[in-house]
Order: sequence, then structure tokens, then C-alpha cells
Amino acid sequence: MKMYLLSSDEDALTGFRLSGVQGKMIGDGSELESALKNAEDDKDIAVLLITDELFERFGDKIYEFKRHAPFVVTQIPNSQNKSPSSDSITRYIREAIGIKV
Repeated sequence: MKMYLLSSDEDALTGFRLSGVQGKMIGDGSELESALKNAEDDKDIAVLLITDELFERFGDKIYEFKRHAPFVVTQIPNSQNKSPSSDSITRYIREAIGIKV
């Protein structure tokens, strides 16, 4: 089982690739739809990570996909999200997997 990242942020994509998580840059809605379809067809994906900015731009499409996705779909901050009030990774884990760390 693997994680896969959909991002509109080159820095986030590069950082995740360096840690062994593959992903794809998304520029428009058709790229997103194609990437979601490809991810759905990949039986090895257990967690699909999607950056904040994509949720802001394509939230309706992502939430619709999330309802029937065969894996966990979770939102992560972009690399430029330096806000001290931004949520911690533990919150994302708790929401995505349902366990408290």
C-alpha cells in the first residue's frame, strides 16, 4: 500500500518525492479528473493526499470523489502555508484514519 500526492505546488511535490511518495502536478480541472480516475484504478494506493489549494479550487469535484473513493483521501497544507494557526499533521491523521496519535 502506498500514498500518492496530487498537488498544485511544485515544492510540496518535490518534498514528498524525496520522501518516497509519488505524485502529480495538477493545473486544471481536466487534469484533476484524469488524476483521480488513474488513482482510483491503482489498487496499491491506500492514502491520496491533496493540497489545500486544490481543495480550494476544485472542492466540489474532490468531495464527490471522496464519497466513493476506495482509499483515504485527505487534505494537506501547501508548502507555502506558514501560518502559525495552520493545523498540525496529527489532526490530519486523526481525520484521515480515525486514530489519535
